Amino acid sequence: MRETKATKVKIDDTGVGGGVTDRLNELRAEGKIKAHIVPIIVGTPLGEANGDDERFLNVRAKPNWLARDLFLDIDCADEDLLAEAVEIKYRQTSSGKLRIEEKVEMKKRLAGRSASTCSWS
Repeated sequence: MRETKATKVKIDDTGVGGGVTDRLNELRAEGKIKAHIVPIIVGTPLGEANGDDERFLNVRAKPNWLARDLFLDIDCADEDLLAEAVEIKYRQTSSGKLRIEEKVEMKKRLAGRSASTCSWS
């Protein structure tokens, strides 16, 4: 946050992320960081009523897909980053929404390894 001068940081507040959110809010209250901390639950369905993008099944799918688009638009010279970025798979639901592979599914497929949050299939 200090390096990028971020004014807002969104944290997946589920599981371990809850503690990260709490600690960052403490640091903000102490004046050690200035960024606004926004807890999110990435499994939350997106809703048309909220003005959300209709293409995505949930909060997790949107940034993954947008990161995928960024990788497609740039000439990525970092082969390790590119290899990690393609690990997470996606599929279209019967309603036409994009669904990003669940973390549990990915870890099972990758024998326990995790991957970055950006990818495409």
